[in-house]
Amino acid sequence: RLGNARLLARYGFVEEGNPFDSALLPTDLILEVGCGVQDGVEDDELERRSELVEDCVIPADAYPVTREGVAMEVMAALGFFSLNAEECAAFEKEKEGEEDMWSALQQVVRDRAAWERRLDRALLLLLAERLTVFPTSLEEDRALLTKNNLPPRVRMAIIVRMGEKQVLEQAIASIQSRHRKKREGEGAGRETGEKIRKG
Repeated sequence: RLGNARLLARYGFVEEGNPFDSALLPTDLILEVGCGVQDGVEDDELERRSELVEDCVIPADAYPVTREGVAMEVMAALGFFSLNAEECAAFEKEKEGEEDMWSALQQVVRDRAAWERRLDRALLLLLAERLTVFPTSLEEDRALLTKNNLPPRVRMAIIVRMGEKQVLEQAIASIQSRHRKKREGEGAGRETGEKIRKG
């Protein structure tokens, strides 16, 4: 159950299309994106939130995104940054220190739709920023793999980074699909309401 990065590091081989591939999201990048979730938040408030998140939620240097989704620590960190001032005050009064921060956050959210929009926007930005680290696109990597003169280690390194990009792009596509379904559901709900009123 190892992704290609670990297979290559430990055993010197990789598997194309490895279902256990993952990409790491650096804590510094998570905090940077989190601080930009909402406009109009004072710098000292952002610094305080960052310290709480770094100390209690994401103390490690990086967290994974896999084919199954983004690590819950990342979700909780960005979810905390996505709270408005009233929700943040309620969290610090009632829920700070609880082990399951993700569940605690959802209990203090007043406007769930707005919170989820801010959270998804932050997740999309985080994943997109992580993709910019790579010097090539997936299409360029696929083209490179068609070359016959690639040294084996170079070929394996390309396969490793392709897996990481695929995981990130899959996570982005999943969030975007969720957005589309929500919009379609909201549109259907409005149409039904209009029909009821007219009927």
